[in-house]
This record gives sequence, structure tokens and C-alpha cells, in this order.
Amino acid sequence: MHLARGSARILRAAEDLFGDQPPAAIVLTHGHFDHRSSARQLAEHWDVPVYAHRRSWEMPSYFFTAFVKERRLGVVLVAPFDIRLPERIADPVEPDVLFIRREHQPRAGDLRFDGVPDLAIEVLSPGNWRFDRNTKLPAYRDAGTPETWLVDPIARTVEVYALDPKRAEYALRERREEGETVSSAILPGLRITVAELFPSADS
Repeated sequence: MHLARGSARILRAAEDLFGDQPPAAIVLTHGHFDHRSSARQLAEHWDVPVYAHRRSWEMPSYFFTAFVKERRLGVVLVAPFDIRLPERIADPVEPDVLFIRREHQPRAGDLRFDGVPDLAIEVLSPGNWRFDRNTKLPAYRDAGTPETWLVDPIARTVEVYALDPKRAEYALRERREEGETVSSAILPGLRITVAELFPSADS
């Protein structure tokens, strides 16, 4: 694999400090993610996961929880919380964030949910994006999850997939980036500025 100049410079610095021992993971810690393209290349070179600032996971949960709680629509849950889909599809799956309508929501104290979430959110990283796109997204589709979001804190984009019940296929409903607003068909009225889903420079 050919590394870009910035990636190669980081690789040389890492080898000077730690020899040829690869890291256990790459952690992106600052708000602008200036090295996100290098992180993607280095993650593939070292075959390690990339962890973005923890607010990349917290912010989708924050906006969904506030919207759902105010309107008493159901419950928003975050990982770790297992979902057992019908027919044990990809059993179990663990969305990063999920929404379940009030009439279907699990009881307090339940350790898992047996059924289909109304909306699932997966936060991608170079270490997991293939699994999320190629395994989990089809699993949500096959189980009948009406809407799934793929949130990419490195590219700083959001993709919203909506289920076409007639064809049992997902269609890309929206793909939004910084400077744009993303919305949900499952939660009418929910509109989130994409930039607010990701860490800011002073986070």
C-alpha cells in the first residue's frame, strides 16, 4: 500500500519511537481531525481500529434523546445494549445508538431487546466501517429496521438509509456533510446540523 506523504511521516516517527511494533489503536483527539486521511491509511497499514473523540458517540445520542424524551415517543439506548433481531439475523447486533417507539420499548432492567428497532445509528471508523456497511446495515435491512444512520466522524458525514417496504431494500435517503442539516423520516421534525454531531475545536 502506498502511503501519502503525511501518513509516511507519521509512520516514520512512530517507528523511531516504538520500533516495528504496531500500536493497539489510533486515537483522534482534537476537534478538527486534521489527520483523518492519514488515520484511515495508517489504520489499514497497521490493521488497527481508530477511535475518534468520545463525543462522536455522545452527540447523536444527545440530540435523539432530547427530541424523543420531550415528545414522549419512546426510548433512545446506547451501546452496550444487545439487539436480537428476528430469525437471529447477525445475532446479536449492538447499534451505537438506537430508537424504539414507546409501544415496543423494553422494560426497565432488560439486558437486551428482542425485536426490530425503529431506528439504528452506527458510528463508523476505519477499523469497523466494512463490518458496519457490509454486515450490520444489511442485517438491519433484512430485519425490517425502517431507518439506519451511518455517522462517519472522520469524513464528518451522515448517511440516512430508509427501508422501501415494497422491495425490502434500503434507499439512501440523505447524505449530508458539514454545513448541511440531516433529518429523519421516522422522527418527523427532527433536524440536526451535521457539524453539531462531531467534536468542535474546543471540545
